[in-house]
Amino acid sequence: MPDTWWTSYLRPAYTPCERKNLGLRLAHVVSVGLACLLLASICTIPRLVVAEVSSVPVVEMNAGALADDYADSMYPDSAYGRVQVLYVGNSYDRAQNLSGPARVYILFDLSAIPRHAQVVSAEMMLYQMNAPVSRQTYEVHLVQTDWNETTTNWRTRPASDPAVLSTARAPTNKDVWMSWNVTSAVRSWTNGEAANYGFEIRVRNERTGAANEASGFYSREYPKEELKPKLRVLCKSHPPFTYLIAVHVSGLPAELLSLVAADETQTTAAPGGSVVYFLFESGTTHLIRVEEYVSAGESVRYHAEVNSIEAAQEGEFTVTYEPQFLVAVKSEPAGLIKREWSEWYELGAHIETPPAREVAEESAGMRLVLDGWYVNDTRQPGNPIGFTANGPATVSARYTTLYNVTVSSPFGKTAGTGWHAAGSTVEISVTPTYVPSDGVLGYVGLGMAFDHWSGSLENTSPTTIITVESPIQVTAVWREDRSGLVLRIAAAAAIAAVVLVILRRGVKDSRSRKSDGKVSMLLNSFHQTILSLPCRLLDRVG
Repeated sequence: MPDTWWTSYLRPAYTPCERKNLGLRLAHVVSVGLACLLLASICTIPRLVVAEVSSVPVVEMNAGALADDYADSMYPDSAYGRVQVLYVGNSYDRAQNLSGPARVYILFDLSAIPRHAQVVSAEMMLYQMNAPVSRQTYEVHLVQTDWNETTTNWRTRPASDPAVLSTARAPTNKDVWMSWNVTSAVRSWTNGEAANYGFEIRVRNERTGAANEASGFYSREYPKEELKPKLRVLCKSHPPFTYLIAVHVSGLPAELLSLVAADETQTTAAPGGSVVYFLFESGTTHLIRVEEYVSAGESVRYHAEVNSIEAAQEGEFTVTYEPQFLVAVKSEPAGLIKREWSEWYELGAHIETPPAREVAEESAGMRLVLDGWYVNDTRQPGNPIGFTANGPATVSARYTTLYNVTVSSPFGKTAGTGWHAAGSTVEISVTPTYVPSDGVLGYVGLGMAFDHWSGSLENTSPTTIITVESPIQVTAVWREDRSGLVLRIAAAAAIAAVVLVILRRGVKDSRSRKSDGKVSMLLNSFHQTILSLPCRLLDRVG
């Protein structure tokens, strides 16, 4: 055995000199190993981890059709390689009085299946869109020569193996999948034991003169991908011919799906927390890519910072998703802060808002003032504010429109003047509603009384409630009130009449007629003066 650095460490006996050199070499190996571990711990480049799988996983691989066609004995010169439906079985054309069998030819693309992979099972699946009247048995035979879907017809159909590879019974109901077990054929193709010319499907009892013993299957030309022909193959890795890649989807909720693709040709939808396996031929390199963003709604998504890797050997790759939330920062109304934006933020990210002006607009009768910063309708103290993203958020600097309400009056005291929010209600009033005149006229009952409001409001009530929808200016209008004066005069006249009556009764009791005449003259004069007093007072007031 040659004396290499590692075989020398395995020898059972060493000379003193060798033991010294051995110690130096061990120290060197340890230092190199530690350096490698340190480099691996700080390296941010995604890498595959060597897989330790106790049981070999089964990998599902789905192959699509490369070509498909059907040959109809009733129309032996017609090719149907571009139609959306493939027919097999016995049919009858009543219009032309023709009958006979038809056969389907289909070739699948096996390029994604590694050579010498361990094929566990293979199932050919076709979607039956037209069903026979009675159940029919359809056989699968191996095609033995090359063929072209655009030119193959009944006369030029390729040769096929007379041996039956697989059979399946067609149901009498449509819109169902039919499948055939073709494991042995796919296994021989994968191992290179036979050439892949595809499959021929025929009814077991081909005959003429029969009707409605045929099925129609969607072809590869059918527009709906999920209903096209497919070959479902289950494989296991077969080292050293193949290697296996395991992709772990971490951090994503189980109800969400992430698309995992290999070379953009093999794609599968993986739920959160699952593992996806890919099988490749040894000596080949492949790009594994996982969706960078997975949506969980309009305002929540999951992001994978590292979402792709090149694989050339067996290993594991873990893609880790982190939640992101949509945060919108704006003003209400819009355009009143320096910058408005809507961006995605990681969980726990700190966000700072710009400062908002305390008064955004101002005129003689209107102001736009800052009510405050709100995060999802919850008012926050401060201006500007900072907060931590823990979910979707709408952050808004909300402004309130204020209108100036002016209440004036030449008399009394008014209430309601000031700045009020648009849409709010305000009580305006004036008190008292009667003000006596100055001096003697006030004592005799002359004054001013509230009559109505004028300006932005027409109302006769001294106290009223208004809705503020624009600047408001109202003035109390007063009128002269003589009602107190009239009452006082009426009272004075009544008192005078009573005094006059009393005096007249006293005159009748007087014994002196001479004196009575003089007194009577005096009383009549007093009576006239009292009766004319109201008119004189009213004339002076007027």
